Amino acid sequence: MTIPEEASGSLKALLQENSEAYEYFESLHPAVKARIVSDGISSPEELAARANEAAGVAMMDFSGIYDDSDPWPNGPKEP
Repeated sequence: MTIPEEASGSLKALLQENSEAYEYFESLHPAVKARIVSDGISSPEELAARANEAAGVAMMDFSGIYDDSDPWPNGPKEP
């Protein structure tokens, strides 16, 4: 088990001590991992809560990519 570089402080300790928390952290999308602040995470429940918050922020950041309200690529609307 190799602790990721993103993990430090109490998160690093949690991942070293709890294999389920480690597996959960490893399953997260890189955009979510990058937004998790390591300090103050000392339980699997806190890790899940922080990951959910980070996923919400990541989804908002990427939301413009999936906006299909633009008429292109079907071409401009005719007047």
